[in-house]
Amino acid sequence: MKKIKRVLAVLSAATVMSATGMSFVCAEETYEYYANSENSEYSSDFYTVYKNGDIHAEKKFIDSFLFFVPEDVEVTNEYLELSDDYIISSKEPLGAVSLLKNFTEKNNLEYEKAYWISCSGKGDEEIVQTLKELMINNKIDAAFRWNYYTFTQGVINGINVKLKSDIDFNPNDIEGLENLSFKKVFDTEYYISMDNKTDYSSAEEIVEKIKSNENVESADIYVLSDLLGRVLYSTEPIYVRIDGDSNSDNRLTANDAAYIAKKLAERQKEMLPTYSDFNGDGNVTALDAAEVAKYLAEKSID
Repeated sequence: MKKIKRVLAVLSAATVMSATGMSFVCAEETYEYYANSENSEYSSDFYTVYKNGDIHAEKKFIDSFLFFVPEDVEVTNEYLELSDDYIISSKEPLGAVSLLKNFTEKNNLEYEKAYWISCSGKGDEEIVQTLKELMINNKIDAAFRWNYYTFTQGVINGINVKLKSDIDFNPNDIEGLENLSFKKVFDTEYYISMDNKTDYSSAEEIVEKIKSNENVESADIYVLSDLLGRVLYSTEPIYVRIDGDSNSDNRLTANDAAYIAKKLAERQKEMLPTYSDFNGDGNVTALDAAEVAKYLAEKSID
């Protein structure tokens, strides 16, 4: 697919997949334009995908959580020591297979050890805290927060027509219209069926011609969602980091406390990641090293 217009704004990179084979690269909150082999022009903004200027798909935001296990274990709620409120699945959300495979290859992770976690009774931050605890307890190797957006392609199914009064109505009698399939739904309402290949522009032209009839009160396009036309936007998954994990090994050990103390003593505080802030006061100090050590000591006693 060939890019034909300049990117207007670029933020975070994202990948777009389609069950119908369309594939192009775009970015969150950006506008980029592409043409495919059929000379159809696709564009996107943060909320909508357009095809030749017409609305092609609309966005639904999804926030997912992903984790990787350290070895070949049977991953169950019992193994993870989680209540049955949590749903654990090794099956990717629809359309996310290629995205996950690309991500694992790029980050030296094993695709077969990836699992998705959700819990309808808990908010996102509660799930994040659960994942941190699972890493601290050596149940999982790494965890990620994955934001992605599904766009469900709108397919025109027909046109709803409402009349001002109960009269015989035939849209094919209107100038410029012919061979339309229609039926009477109620006394003053008719439904005109559309070919599922009808685009928005053509349907709007039909609507305007129908509205020109003095007996028509309203005419509206009826759109169905076609899951086969769904495309998937995904931002790069974000690491869920343990508070105090200063050496970024997805564990919390005495090494983290020592590393914080070492970098502070060497006046290299800038080398410490922001999540070294164990106590959450917005600053990394010797107090964080002390509190990591205290936490680990209390945990060992428990």
